[in-house]
Amino acid sequence: MNQIAKVRKIEGTSVLICYAPPSSEKEKSSRRFWGVKERNFHADNPGNLVLKQGDFVEIYLPPGKTILSAFMVFIFPLILFPLFYFAADLVFPEAGEGIKALAGLGGIAAGFVSTALFSSFRKKRGRDTLPVIVRVVDEKTAIKDGGKKNCGSCGLCG
Repeated sequence: MNQIAKVRKIEGTSVLICYAPPSSEKEKSSRRFWGVKERNFHADNPGNLVLKQGDFVEIYLPPGKTILSAFMVFIFPLILFPLFYFAADLVFPEAGEGIKALAGLGGIAAGFVSTALFSSFRKKRGRDTLPVIVRVVDEKTAIKDGGKKNCGSCGLCG
């Protein structure tokens, strides 16, 4: 998946970026209503493109890594809830619902902890899920597209 982003700060091969500003008044109004703020995040610049603060760039988010990250953060902890709940029922058959529910919540906590450990393990091995800067885009294209570019990977964007 490709997106347009704006360079905030350059830190070696790591670049601090944020998504391009909204292009339509409707999108700006919607962002104000919901209180959406710009969120900065890091991206890799493996091609050592010459960048300066304020440049617009196209970033690539690998779909597989994006799906894996979403699964690990949202789904995996939820899967552990019933597993821990029923494990508590097997280990402590006389326990009440409160103990089973606490075990289930412990499963969610264990899911979040294991996700954090998995993420730090991937970072240490150099397999981080940072987006990659593909190219520099001119400001006119970035504003016109509104930060949304059809990458053609799935056909959903139209």
